[in-house]
Amino acid sequence: MQASPTSSRSGERSSASSGPTRATWTYKGDTLISGASTNGGGGSPPTAITPDIYQIPFDTLNVTIQQRIIDGLTLSFAAKNLTNPDIQTVYRIDGTDTLQSTYSAGIDFSLGLTYRIDF
Repeated sequence: MQASPTSSRSGERSSASSGPTRATWTYKGDTLISGASTNGGGGSPPTAITPDIYQIPFDTLNVTIQQRIIDGLTLSFAAKNLTNPDIQTVYRIDGTDTLQSTYSAGIDFSLGLTYRIDF
């Protein structure tokens, strides 16, 4: 099996007594963030001032769990970006990468309560 630059896999499980549980793994491949900019050059050939900027590949894992409490009332829990990777951007000149920035998006947890009213 050949992997594509951006792919995701997910699994879902549900049962009548609990609720759906969903886990999603996502891989984001090499991504062009900004193309090279030039000085506009006037009469001479333009000179690149800023090279291409790429985001280096990374993966994430998200999980969502739902539980029906009573008829119409559902409790949900979600955890996003559990792998919490360092996300890096690089300047790329002629195939050579130079680190531009590194950051971490952090892990996001949420808890929800939903009540459904049918009309």
